[in-house]
Amino acid sequence: MVDMLANITHNMQQMSESLKRLHGADEAESAKKVKKSHPLPESGSTASITNNVVDLLQKGEEEVNNDGQEVDVLDEIAQSLNEAEKTGEVVSEKLANIANKSWLHKLSEEQLKEKSRKYPRPSNCTKLIASPKVNEGIWSKLQQEARGKDLKLSRLQTTMSKVAFIAVNSADLMLKLKTKVDQDVVKELNNLVVMTTDSLQLLGHASFELSQVRRDEIKPNLHKDYSDLCSSSTPVTELIFGDDLQTQLTHIRAANKISNKVANLTRKNVQVTATTQSTTSLF
Repeated sequence: MVDMLANITHNMQQMSESLKRLHGADEAESAKKVKKSHPLPESGSTASITNNVVDLLQKGEEEVNNDGQEVDVLDEIAQSLNEAEKTGEVVSEKLANIANKSWLHKLSEEQLKEKSRKYPRPSNCTKLIASPKVNEGIWSKLQQEARGKDLKLSRLQTTMSKVAFIAVNSADLMLKLKTKVDQDVVKELNNLVVMTTDSLQLLGHASFELSQVRRDEIKPNLHKDYSDLCSSSTPVTELIFGDDLQTQLTHIRAANKISNKVANLTRKNVQVTATTQSTTSLF
């Protein structure tokens, strides 16, 4: 414990020294930049986030010192913190500000609808389902409370799908730009396409996991004989339990019937064995 406290104290001292050097570097130049720049609003409102995005696009970035001193100091601070989480390179301060304000920020109903309407699903991306529906045969039997829980999760899944639509359209836009720029920029665009499709795959995984959560929430409402419907091996389509529910039910009934027969035979064999052993012990 003493060694841990000493290590923390050492790291804090390093960070303090780094911050002092960063703060004291070229104060006159920093004062000029403050006068010329437009400070970002401190509120977490969506309006301020939107303004920050516009400002980022219009003005670009002029934040890195020519001598690289600021980057070196930031690297030193990051190392001194000895974070458990692995982090990437420092991004633009304006972009970081937008990301930090946007994350875990709840939009109003109107704001959510407005942003969702801006990004429709590409017509040929037929598998990008906004949110799978619960099969009618099951939905009609669910109690009101179970329906309410599923609708909340379904709404969240719909919002996630909008992010997937944005990722697809962004990648498509970058692919189109490749024909209009030189080869150096093409390489960077290729990297961006890979990053965007990686994000799409992660979103697809998260959407599947959320579908599985919805199944697990519905599972207590099903007869125990049909709990296999909620298995992760059941494919998710436009319907949460797959397209051919009736066929799946038939297969489950057949499998249950076989399992019951095997169980009955096993019990009979155990009983016969026990009786034989008991009879033998009499002689």
